[in-house]
Amino acid sequence: MYIYGSAADISMSSNGFIQGNASSLSVRHLGSSAAFISNINSDGSIGNISGLQTVGYGRLAISGVAEDCILRGNGDQRISMTILSGGLAKNTALNNNVADLFILSGAVASATVVSGGSMFISNGGMAVDTIVKTGTVQVSSGGTLCGSVQIHSGAVVSAYSGPSVDFTLTDRTA
Repeated sequence: MYIYGSAADISMSSNGFIQGNASSLSVRHLGSSAAFISNINSDGSIGNISGLQTVGYGRLAISGVAEDCILRGNGDQRISMTILSGGLAKNTALNNNVADLFILSGAVASATVVSGGSMFISNGGMAVDTIVKTGTVQVSSGGTLCGSVQIHSGAVVSAYSGPSVDFTLTDRTA
């Protein structure tokens, strides 16, 4: 499927494929259930997306809700999802070391699992109830990491000058 301009209400079956222009985005849905995308805006951002289980590369920008999504990069090619101001990433997982999730100012990530790759929380962004199995979470100055946080052996959580890191550490592993 190629999308130019804007579109609304797309359902991707297993092994469905989206490719952007100039080979800047290539996403294949691997889930057994359909993934749903609504409102691809003219600026290329996605209004809402749910159920995407992908291997691919490129950048997805979400202005609404990204729910129940699993991101995996393709070999050494990175895939990233950026949650824009007012957006929400809910039940999202990063499943290899070339997958990234960016939480911008005014955006929230809830119930995120980092199993490789990196989650970046920008100034004004917030992550709630996070599990870091492997990979990294970086909290910038003015960013917030809160709620329940599980940090497994080998995982890294970094906080830079001025962030709010206020959470209950659970299920610590040595």
